[in-house]
Amino acid sequence: MILNTFGCPSIGWAGVTDICSHSGVEHSRVLNSSLVVHQPLVSRVLSDLRVVYLDSIELLRRWLNLFRSDDRGNIMVIGASEVELSKWSIPVRERMDLLDILSSLANQDVETLVLDSECPITSHLNGFTGESLIGNLHNAFYRIHDKVDRERQSRLVYEYLAGLRRRPPQTGIKKVQTVLEDPRTRHFIEVCKQVASSPKRAEELAEANGFDSFEILFTLKKSGSL
Repeated sequence: MILNTFGCPSIGWAGVTDICSHSGVEHSRVLNSSLVVHQPLVSRVLSDLRVVYLDSIELLRRWLNLFRSDDRGNIMVIGASEVELSKWSIPVRERMDLLDILSSLANQDVETLVLDSECPITSHLNGFTGESLIGNLHNAFYRIHDKVDRERQSRLVYEYLAGLRRRPPQTGIKKVQTVLEDPRTRHFIEVCKQVASSPKRAEELAEANGFDSFEILFTLKKSGSL
């Protein structure tokens, strides 16, 4: 789930990691097709809370569905310019605001937390996301409660999507099987195979076939193809 979304252009990644490291909060930085996780320097105050830093609105658009379907509470901090943030009505916060937010959440159970009233997670962020193949799958995977089994099943699915397996795995989850049997998924697999052979053409091939290059690169990375 996403608990809060705001911009913090004045402190950047260095400021966010400094605050989180000394506040006992896990924090991650989103790169183009990967998530780099950093553990705090002091004891963690809340295991189900994570601060996620993104350099741009575009990265938020690409990763939004995945973090929405995450079991943990995510605070999305965007390092975009104030001009860019204002276009999407995303509020701007300062260093002390982030400290206050983390302090207020430290002693709460994530399941009881309420979305910030200013969090732009309704109409204006919904404009970022259409139908996402990877987002749909990721959400469905969390119906598998055992973490080890969930990781095993998702790995099989990503290997199939990357073209490493001839037949779709049988996960027993209707939503996953529906996605895997969709004719558009077969097209997605073919594009993934092309990108795996020529990663530098990812943007070109994705755009030419109506897919998001991020989802293709994410699939290839999860399958071990990149």
